[in-house]
Amino acid sequence: MFTTLWSEAHGEAGVRTGVDVGGHGLWTFERVSDFAFRILDLAPAVLGAEAVVRLGWFVVGQGTRASSIGEHFRASGREIHAGHILGWAMVLLVAAVVVWGVSRAVAIREGRGSHSPRRLFAELCRVHGLDAPSCRLLRQLARSHRLDHPALVFVRPALFDQLDATLQPSSDQVRQLKDRVFGPALEARPLAD
Repeated sequence: MFTTLWSEAHGEAGVRTGVDVGGHGLWTFERVSDFAFRILDLAPAVLGAEAVVRLGWFVVGQGTRASSIGEHFRASGREIHAGHILGWAMVLLVAAVVVWGVSRAVAIREGRGSHSPRRLFAELCRVHGLDAPSCRLLRQLARSHRLDHPALVFVRPALFDQLDATLQPSSDQVRQLKDRVFGPALEARPLAD
């Protein structure tokens, strides 16, 4: 099954070996552990389960040095610099911000956005067909009554009747806005029987 074609001494790594495994071609290895890792890829198909166990004992018996294990995880001579770590951290941060921004945009577009009294007020003005000066007058009315949320003017008709000195000159416009938001004046409606 394993045919050693040639073997020679090769520096500190040990013996360099050329092996033909079951007719799958020539592989060259400088360490027994390299040979073992390559064999483990093909072992189940070529050898079967029992032979894989025997191969494992063969590799263990070769006495591979524990210090050479790390060579398979990191290329020799390469160091990790703080600049590389910082660069990758920045890339990950930018990617996270982009993902967060896209998810926020989708949430807002779908109406799942955060609680926004300003956006609610703007939407109510749009639904009622109010122009910009009318919206400004409604905001001024909300400020004069010290409302936490300006949209409350759309549910409290009594606010339109209690005007402070700054809104007195615009009382006719405020009355028209009240009729537009709540319908015709309550006094003009006939009483239901």
